[in-house]
Amino acid sequence: MPVEIERISDIRRRILKCHSEVSDWDSAKRRKALSALEHAKRLISLGRRKEALKALLDLVSSAGDSGRGWMVSDASGRMPLHVRAWELITACYDEGAKEAADAKEAGGLAVRELKLINDGIAALKKGDYGKAGREFYAAGKAGKEYAAAVRKFAGKISGTPATSLIYLGYAHMLAGDSAGAGKKLDAALRLDGRNAEAWGAKCSLLDSKGRRLEAERCYARMRKLLDDENR
Repeated sequence: MPVEIERISDIRRRILKCHSEVSDWDSAKRRKALSALEHAKRLISLGRRKEALKALLDLVSSAGDSGRGWMVSDASGRMPLHVRAWELITACYDEGAKEAADAKEAGGLAVRELKLINDGIAALKKGDYGKAGREFYAAGKAGKEYAAAVRKFAGKISGTPATSLIYLGYAHMLAGDSAGAGKKLDAALRLDGRNAEAWGAKCSLLDSKGRRLEAERCYARMRKLLDDENR
């Protein structure tokens, strides 16, 4: 797939067009997340807050795993799904509890990270790779803060910090900087080796450089991760 793209209407779809399975996988995860949110709401209404909290923490701790498409918005197209989860987590604690305040703060960090990423994607669409890089870099810092909040609640780190590195890789790819793209994508994979989107982006990069055999290996790795997730 060539690095030069004549018109960017959807940066993520075009960079990953050689493996459209990612979109189907994102949709499946989104449906699963929506189901988990509805289940948690029912548990809260029944007074079973501990059970609801466990389900919600499982959801937010996996929000960055292998991509971000499924967590971007709810059916209205406005509210990020993992932000909705944090709102419900807040409802699992008594009013005024420190945990409720911490959960509200975590939701705010999630919003900030996604805003920076979306601003960066908008800059990519306009061909402003410098601004995109700055937005993605800032998103990475916000992502680390958010990951710390997730770890505080769920006991494990969220995969979201890898997302900004993947998009930084996209920015370098579109600017024709293959070496820079490779460094960012490798960094993303060191942070989250099970991130299917990172493997897909690396596959695209290798393919653009004519390194077909290596690209196929990355594609096979991505395909296995998607298959494992869907079992």
